[in-house]
Amino acid sequence: MNIETTTCISYEHLDILKYHAQKHNMSLRTFISCLVGFAAQYEKEEIRYFKQLRYRSRKSGSWKRLHLVLHEDEYEFYMDVRKLWKMSLARIIAFCIDNV
Repeated sequence: MNIETTTCISYEHLDILKYHAQKHNMSLRTFISCLVGFAAQYEKEEIRYFKQLRYRSRKSGSWKRLHLVLHEDEYEFYMDVRKLWKMSLARIIAFCIDNV
């Protein structure tokens, strides 16, 4: 079963993702999944209990809506990372690009 979701990402981050996905001969969806999986394994983000989700700043730049089709296990993984790191999916992707 596939789950469809959308998120917004800055054009700068989208260009970075497209470049690296093409460089590694992967689809954009697969590259994002691998990037988040790698970051979740090796990046030790502080776990915040009883706090609200953090979202991206709305002040900076223009955004591109990104449509993602995820497998069920990928979606569950994203939701687990989202709950542990207390970040929206868009912020998780931006965090991975900036820090990993």
